[in-house]
Amino acid sequence: MNFKEVEVWFVTGAQLLYGGNAVIWVDAHSNEIVKGLNESGALPVKVVYKGTVNLAQEVADTFRAANNDPKCIGVITWMHTFSPAKMWIHGLMDYKKPLLHLHTQFNKEIPFDKIDMDFMNLNQSAHGDREFGHIMSRMRKNRKVVAGHWTDGKVQNKIAVWMRVAAAWADAQDMRIIRFGDIFERLRQGETIPADDPERYKMREASYATKKLLVRLNDSDDPVEIREVLGQITGSRIDESTALFTPLYINYGKHTRIGKNVFINFGCTFLDLGGITIEDDVLIGPNVSLLSEGHPEFPQERHSLKVGHIHIKRNVWIGAGAIILSGVTIGENSIVAAGAVVTGDVPANSIVAGVPAKLVRSVKMNN
Repeated sequence: MNFKEVEVWFVTGAQLLYGGNAVIWVDAHSNEIVKGLNESGALPVKVVYKGTVNLAQEVADTFRAANNDPKCIGVITWMHTFSPAKMWIHGLMDYKKPLLHLHTQFNKEIPFDKIDMDFMNLNQSAHGDREFGHIMSRMRKNRKVVAGHWTDGKVQNKIAVWMRVAAAWADAQDMRIIRFGDIFERLRQGETIPADDPERYKMREASYATKKLLVRLNDSDDPVEIREVLGQITGSRIDESTALFTPLYINYGKHTRIGKNVFINFGCTFLDLGGITIEDDVLIGPNVSLLSEGHPEFPQERHSLKVGHIHIKRNVWIGAGAIILSGVTIGENSIVAAGAVVTGDVPANSIVAGVPAKLVRSVKMNN
């Protein structure tokens, strides 16, 4: 990538509470910072000042424009005055490119000899940047934070490193990547599958193939046939000591492993693209859901498939209607109470209950 053909935007946060003169000073200070950064000789990419944003709509419009401008590879934000953090939420949600939060002040030294209320109202970067950082943390927004005065060489070098990473990110957006390995193996390895993955259609085809077997499974009252068909669905032999009360709902099957002497009651649901392991002697109550699949929190990535292996260890009892979410391990001998929603690992020999499930006590042991 030719760094001379791209740019990084500089956006300053403020508000109109302090009047028009304050906005003029904010613009002047922002322009001086941008000029200083560009003339430092430390930055590989030109910084372009895109003005001060004072309202939520201005924030959203600026980030939307950054998304759509092919020359813009990232945005640097700075809060000159106290910028109400909530006004940034919608713009940050929509923004898709690299983001750097510059936590700085315009003045390198505080002029204690002539400080007054006008100065204090105007120069609130410490407050504004703190609130801005807080709201991004609450949103779990990926960004780079650089703290220090904008004239400091160390600060400029950190910005330069981020710029190179942003340029690499931008360059990668048009990169053609050949993926080696079947999509189901990638899922088994815990890879998130994006919405536009070229192999994604295979998951739906496999689910429909499994559904044909499920019709036969759920229509049978012969325990031998039920084990045989379940073995076809999972691609592994089901031991004769294991019992299943149909109906069972499962979307793939080949990533499920079931041990010996397991009992699965009526109406259970297994979403197993992320993998489900059920060890020996496990009891699973009616209407239990083992969900090894989910979706990312970020709205822009919501249709991607995010997976995590579920591991139910030996001699676990899962009560009726419990839900086990992706990535959870239930430790040996533990009990999950009816109706619990388990979002994190359960230690061995424990009883958990509630939504979300929390530790109630340890399992009582016989002498």
